[in-house]
Amino acid sequence: MRKLDGVEKRFSKFYREMLNMTQVKYTSDTIILYLQSLFDERKLHSTIQTEWTLLRMISKTLHNDLSGTPNATKVNKFLDHLKAQPIENNTYKTKSVANRSDLRSILQFLWTEDPTFYTAHRYRLQLALFLLVASFTASRPGAIVEGSNHRSSNESLLYGETKLLVLRDEATNKLEWVLAVYFHKRKNRRWKEEACFHLRDIGDDPMTWPVLLTRYR
Repeated sequence: MRKLDGVEKRFSKFYREMLNMTQVKYTSDTIILYLQSLFDERKLHSTIQTEWTLLRMISKTLHNDLSGTPNATKVNKFLDHLKAQPIENNTYKTKSVANRSDLRSILQFLWTEDPTFYTAHRYRLQLALFLLVASFTASRPGAIVEGSNHRSSNESLLYGETKLLVLRDEATNKLEWVLAVYFHKRKNRRWKEEACFHLRDIGDDPMTWPVLLTRYR
């Protein structure tokens, strides 16, 4: 729903500021002009395609003489034309990545400063474990908790999908605790393929040790 609202606002803004019109109409010609502007801004082809898909959904919802109705064939033909043209600057925006120090700051706030009242203490433990598992495995949130594409499914990582194992370290020949996490809900592999990650307590900071946390959950 937020995606629909977002594209509706962007299209309305383009209509007012670039076309100098107040009555927004979802016609083929205006949508093509809007998509062309995205291409001129060097947006990725996939982004432009998504904008068109959402605009088409909005126009179908409104579907009246005032709002207009786009000709899907005409717009799709234009998109095929765009796809045949390389984007001049196909560079991706850099995104800051949370590091170990950031993770520790978040966990410290959770354990010592967070004013949130949890009806059950294990909820705080679960949140901390989620952060550690996500950090150690670089998993998408949807692989661990209920994702936006599966709302109301109540599907998330279960305690039964984690196991505490005692394994021998090949380098040191010592036995150590290992947290095995079994993922069944990864993107495009949901319930089709299992992936197992072994998490160990590494470093000298117990606050970031997933095995220690799991043993006392």
